[in-house]
Amino acid sequence: MQKQIEERAKSLNDSQEMSDTPPSKNQNFIFELLSEVKRWSPLLLGLMSSYAAGYFEFRYGFVAIICAVAGIAYTNRQARKRSIEVTSRHLVADNEAQEIVRRVQDLPSWVFFPDSERAEWLNVTIKKMWPYINIYVEKFLRENTEEQVRGLMPSGLKSFRFGNVNLGKRPPRIGGIKTYSDENTKRDEVVLDMELYYAGDCDIEVIIKGVKSGIEDLQIRGNIRVILAPLSARIPLIGAVTVMFMEQPSIVYNATDLANVFDLPGLSGTIEQVIKGIIGNLLVVPNRLVVPLMQGIDVSDFKYPIPQGIVRVGIVSAKDLVDKDTVGSGKSDPYAVLQLGSKIFKTKVVDDSLNPQWNEYFEIIVVNCPGQQLELTLFDKDVGSKDDSLGNVTVSIGSIAKYGYHEQWFNLEDTKRGLVFLKTQWLSLSKDKDDTPTAQSDLSKMITSKSTGSTFYVRVLVDCANGLPKNSKKDINAYPSPYVKLISGNEEKKTKIVVDNCDPIWEEAFEFLISDPSFSKLSAEVWDSEKKNLIGKVNISVDEIINAADMYLERPYKISSGQNTNLILKCQARALIETSYIIPGEEDVSSDEESDSEAPAVAEVTSFKPSETQTSLRKPSSPHVTKLVTEVKECNMGKLHLGITFFPKRNRLFVEVKKAQKLCKADDKLPNPYIRMYLLPNKSKGSRKKTDVIKNSINPNFNFSCEFNCTEAELLHRTLDIAIKSDEGMFSSDEELGFVFIRLSSIDLQRQFDGWFPVSDSKSPVLPL
Repeated sequence: MQKQIEERAKSLNDSQEMSDTPPSKNQNFIFELLSEVKRWSPLLLGLMSSYAAGYFEFRYGFVAIICAVAGIAYTNRQARKRSIEVTSRHLVADNEAQEIVRRVQDLPSWVFFPDSERAEWLNVTIKKMWPYINIYVEKFLRENTEEQVRGLMPSGLKSFRFGNVNLGKRPPRIGGIKTYSDENTKRDEVVLDMELYYAGDCDIEVIIKGVKSGIEDLQIRGNIRVILAPLSARIPLIGAVTVMFMEQPSIVYNATDLANVFDLPGLSGTIEQVIKGIIGNLLVVPNRLVVPLMQGIDVSDFKYPIPQGIVRVGIVSAKDLVDKDTVGSGKSDPYAVLQLGSKIFKTKVVDDSLNPQWNEYFEIIVVNCPGQQLELTLFDKDVGSKDDSLGNVTVSIGSIAKYGYHEQWFNLEDTKRGLVFLKTQWLSLSKDKDDTPTAQSDLSKMITSKSTGSTFYVRVLVDCANGLPKNSKKDINAYPSPYVKLISGNEEKKTKIVVDNCDPIWEEAFEFLISDPSFSKLSAEVWDSEKKNLIGKVNISVDEIINAADMYLERPYKISSGQNTNLILKCQARALIETSYIIPGEEDVSSDEESDSEAPAVAEVTSFKPSETQTSLRKPSSPHVTKLVTEVKECNMGKLHLGITFFPKRNRLFVEVKKAQKLCKADDKLPNPYIRMYLLPNKSKGSRKKTDVIKNSINPNFNFSCEFNCTEAELLHRTLDIAIKSDEGMFSSDEELGFVFIRLSSIDLQRQFDGWFPVSDSKSPVLPL
C-alpha cells in the first residue's frame, strides 16, 4: 500500500512538472476544440431538448416550465456576475483611495503585525507534501466523512457518496504565522495561529441517487490554530498536534454537473450548508482535529478538553433599526443570530417593529482558546427572498470574562443606524459542590426563571461497551452496528456508528448544561442501526455525579438484563459561578470605544442602564490595523476616531475619518454633523476635504477617507485642521460643534496610527487620548 501511495504521489509530481512545459500544437487544437464545444453546448442542449419534447409529444406547459426554470437560473447567474463587476467599479469610482486601502487590508498579517511572521519555508514544505496530502484527504473523506454528511442531508438524499476526489495541483498557502509567548500558554505546549488561504483547482464529485454533482475551484480563507502538546523528552518531542478554525471560515466554490446546470437556490443552498457543516463539525471550535504522534497519548484529553467557562448572553432589545420593508408597513421583522465558533443560536422574529423586544437568553460553552469573538447579527425576515442584514456587533470573549456581569447598549455596525441592548455574564467552572447555592444565586442575577438557565455543566464521555447481543441466535455473523444516544430533557446527542461489533469503542464526549440537578436526568440508550431496535438503556443521576469525589464518576452500567452487557461511561460535573477572569492571550480592548449607554440620548431608552464605570466590550472590527491602546478620558464636547497613515514612496498622507461620539449642540437638539478638513498651511478651496452629512446623530459613523500630497520632510511642519459642524439647512449658517487640531510631528507615522482625539472649542493642538 505504501509503495502504491509513493508511486501515485510521484506521478502527480511528474504531472505537475510536465504542466509547466508549453503545450504542443495538437494540445492547442484540442483545447480550442473543447472550448468551442463548451461555448455552443447550451445551444445544442436547447435544440436537442426541443426536438425531444416534440418527438415524445410532451405538453407545452411542461416544456415551458423547464425553459422558464433554466432561463431564470441563467439570468440569475449573469445578474450576479454583473452585480459583482458593477459594485467593484462603483467602489473604485466613488473613492479610489479607500478601495485601494480596503484591498491592502486583505494582505497577510505579517505585512501589518510585527508579531506575525512570513512563513514561506512552510509554504514550500506544503507544496512538496501536497500530493501525499491529496491521497490522505481522499481516503479520509471516504472513510470518515461520508457517514457524517449523510446525517446532515435530508431524508431523500441519504444515498450521498463521494465520486471523484481530487484536490488539484495548487496547495494552500500560509499568509502569516504567530507564536504565543510563555506567559500566554501552558508550560508543555506551543500555540500557533496561522492565516490559511486556499484557492485551489480541486474537483470533488458527489453522487446522490445516481446523479452526479459537485464543486470545483474551492476557496477557503480563515484563521487556524495549531497546538503542539504535550511536549515530551521523547522523540518526536511532541505528543499530539491539534488543529482548529477559530471561527467559521469563508467558503467560495463553483458548482459542477447537475448543480451547475440548474443552479437552483434550494440545491445550491443545501450543498453550501453541507460543506459548512462538514468543516464546522470537524474543525471549527469547539470541534478540533487531533493527530497523536506518540503512543500512550489519550486523544480524548485534547479532543474534548474541559472548557474555560460558559458565556451567558441575554439579547434584550434593539432600537432605531433600519426599515427594510418598503412594501406594507414600512418596518422590519427583526430577529437576531448569535454565533461563537460553530455554535449558532437564533431569537424569535418580531413582526413589524423597529424597536423589538426579545428578552431571550443563551448559554455557550467556551473552550480554552484565547482569541474567540462573539458575533451578533440582526436580520429582517423576508418570506420568499434572502433575509436582509440590519447590522452586526462583535464582542471579545476576553472582555466578557474580565467584567463578569455586564449590561450595555451597542452601536450596530455595517448599517446606517440602530442599537442593540445585551446582557453578558461569564461563568467559571468549579468542582466544589458547596458552590451550588452560589451558582443558583448567580443565575437569578440575570434570569428570573430557573427553567431558562443552567447551574451545572456535565460532560459524559461514552467510552465503550462490551458483550452486546447478536441480532440472530442462528446466524453467528449477525453482529449489531451500535451507537449510543444521550438524552437530557429535549436535548439528544448521538455517537458514531460502529459497524458489526459486539464490543464497540466510541471514545466520544458530549456536554450538557443542567438547570436543576435534583430533578434532571440523563439517559443513555444503545441502539442497533441495522435493525433499528433498542439494545438497552441506563439512567444516570446528576446528583450522583455531583456528590462523587471531585465531581467525577467512572463506572460500567449494566444495560441488558440477564446478560453480562455493560456500557462504560466517564461523567464529570462542574458548578457554574460568576467570576471575573482574564483569558491568557486576550488583550484588553475596552478602551476602543466607550459604552453608548453613557450617552444621555441612549440611556433614556430603557431602564437597563449599566454603571458609569463600565466600559465597552466591543472587539476592534478591523484585524489588520495596529491599535494604540490609550486611556479613555472624559470628553465634554465628544471625541473623534481617526486613522492616519503616511506612504513615503508616494508622498501621500492618508486620513480616514471613522466616527465621532457624544457630540452636542448648544440647543440640546440632535445635530446633523459633518467634517471639514484642511492640511495647514494650505487652506485653498481645492485642498478642502468634506464628509457627507449624517442626519440626527450624536454618534455619527462617517467612514470617510481622503489623501493629501506631502513629503516626509514637510510632515514636521504640517497640521491637520478638522472642524466638526452641524448642517442647519439652506437658510441658516452651519453651527460649529468643535475642533480637532493635530500637529503631525506629535504622532509616530512610521506605522499606521489609529486612535481617538478629544473635540474642543478652541483651535489649539491636541494629543491623542
